[in-house]
Amino acid sequence: MLAAAAQLFAQQGYDRTTLEQIGKQAGYSGPLVISRFGSKSGLVKALLQDIQARSRERIEKLNVDQGSAIDGVDKLIGLYMDAGLSDKPLRAFFVLMAESAGPLQ
Repeated sequence: MLAAAAQLFAQQGYDRTTLEQIGKQAGYSGPLVISRFGSKSGLVKALLQDIQARSRERIEKLNVDQGSAIDGVDKLIGLYMDAGLSDKPLRAFFVLMAESAGPLQ
């Protein structure tokens, strides 16, 4: 269900994605998504926790503490730029983060 949510959030954003769509994409029903996560917010929280854990694993593999500080920053930027284009959960994170800021005034 998290993979389905990530894919739909990445494609459509938060507001246009429904629990029913997520359930259908995952091969389940919308009510099952609610039963598992409690709400759309609960699902987003679980998704963000999953993204954080996966990102932490990737960062640990980079050995950013090896070399200069600028090398470490460069590795991190490269990781997020590369993954942000191809990794649906991370792309969903960027979309959710951008939407949370609200419209420009």
